[in-house]
Amino acid sequence: MSLPLQQAFASKGGHMTRKKGRFMSKLLVFNQKFSSSSAVSTHCRDHSKLLSTSCVLAAVVMALSPMPAHSSDKAASLFENTCAGCHAGGGNVVRRDATLAYDDLQKFNVTSPEQLFELIYNGRGSMPGYGEKCSPKLACTFAKRLSDDEINDLSLFVLNRAKNGWK
Repeated sequence: MSLPLQQAFASKGGHMTRKKGRFMSKLLVFNQKFSSSSAVSTHCRDHSKLLSTSCVLAAVVMALSPMPAHSSDKAASLFENTCAGCHAGGGNVVRRDATLAYDDLQKFNVTSPEQLFELIYNGRGSMPGYGEKCSPKLACTFAKRLSDDEINDLSLFVLNRAKNGWK
């Protein structure tokens, strides 16, 4: 990892959090794919530190851009197979006041991908957690647990759909 990336993502104690670590791993995979086949990357490598910082920022912007269609299709399928039993169309068959509509997500302070990730991972109230290391066991699903990447894809999918009125 280059020095600007280390400085940009190091926390106060010099260690990355789990969320930053997941983001960094996705960014590094993106950077490896991008750098192996791109003239832009060659251009970035051949210039000064100032330009390399702008290249890092460009990579961050690309990593944070909306998901490609294939990832969205995978997340939609995962939602249908895992979540739609209770949340079909963004609703909630267990609690009518806790839908996946953006207004309800705001009401329960779940408006960022990180907050939604934590909710899906650990659960809350009558919603079980789906994370691989969710605990205590009674708060977690008895169904198949989801990987961090799957939960990340779901959180982005749900927020995108919620902001678009589940259309």
